[in-house]
Amino acid sequence: MSCYSSKDLTKWKFEGLVLKPEMKDTVSDLHYSKVLERPKVIYNDKTRKFVMWLHLDSNDYYKAAAGVAVSDSPTGNFTYLGSIQPNNAMSRDMTLFKDEDRKAYHVYSSENNETLYVSQLTEDYLKPSGKFTRNFIKASREAPAVLSIIISTTYFRQGVRAGILTRQNMPLQTICWVNGRYWESHAQAKMPISHLRVKVPMC
Repeated sequence: MSCYSSKDLTKWKFEGLVLKPEMKDTVSDLHYSKVLERPKVIYNDKTRKFVMWLHLDSNDYYKAAAGVAVSDSPTGNFTYLGSIQPNNAMSRDMTLFKDEDRKAYHVYSSENNETLYVSQLTEDYLKPSGKFTRNFIKASREAPAVLSIIISTTYFRQGVRAGILTRQNMPLQTICWVNGRYWESHAQAKMPISHLRVKVPMC
């Protein structure tokens, strides 16, 4: 897994391999014949570790799992901890979201990419906490992206704080975090862009 850094998003510096492949052990998740993609890294303030989650798969895409690794630095080297199917469900396209209260969430396509899971992580960000929701069931949503947003209450109830955007060509679709308690689906929500202030979470 390679890492690049940039101060202006125009010029990029190669930081090296932050998660190195296994060249001999064909059973290893990190063997070069396996699929490792979509890495996401967030910082855990409590453990002072950078935590990476990624989509990990067999070359036939049957494994459908998530891999986890940790490092003292965002540029590695990362120590690989293993892979799981979080909440006993497939995990493919994915992202991470760290909220302002320092709780973190693993958001991933599951059930043959037909359902989107939002899974709260443990305090160390290394495992699912067991709290999760299934969203857009049978709607085939992939490649989720999470933004923290403030939305005019003219269009949504007060307290909406986060949304999930998907790549399908349709109006904004969100799963909303309401008053810090639960996620709620809103299909094909429409709003003028002037009513949005967007904060993009950075790792």
